[in-house]
Amino acid sequence: MLRIVLLPLLVGVSLVVSAHAADDVKHSGRIVAVQAAGRSITLEEIGPWDGLQARVTELSVVVTPATKIKGVTRANKRDPSGWRGGFMEFPMAIPELRPGDFVTVSVRKHGLSVAADSIEVLRPSTAEAPAPQG
Repeated sequence: MLRIVLLPLLVGVSLVVSAHAADDVKHSGRIVAVQAAGRSITLEEIGPWDGLQARVTELSVVVTPATKIKGVTRANKRDPSGWRGGFMEFPMAIPELRPGDFVTVSVRKHGLSVAADSIEVLRPSTAEAPAPQG
C-alpha cells in the first residue's frame, strides 16, 4: 500500500524538479550586438551539433537592472595562497558590455522572452580588469 502512494509522489516531485531545472539554462558565446542602451544583448553561440558540423545560432537576451554582471580574468600575480594563474572576478555594469566579449549567460524564460539572471564576461588580461581592492 505504501508503494502505491509513494511511487506517484516521487514521480511527481521528480517531474517538478526537472521542469524547474529546464527553466534555468546557461549559454556561452560571443556578444555580437548590444541594443537599446544595454537593455538586451545578442549572443552568437555554436550549436546545436547535428552530427557532422556545428551551426552558429543567435540568441537575444534581455538584460535587466537585476542581472548580476561580473568580469572574469586570469590573475598575473600570485594569490594569497601562493598559486599563480587563478581567476580574478570583478563587478561590471551593463554599459561595460561590448561586442566581442565572450560571455556565459544564465537565462530564464519569461513568456516569449529570455532574460539574463547573470552574465560572466571573460576578459583576456588583467590590463582590462580593475585593480583588486583591499
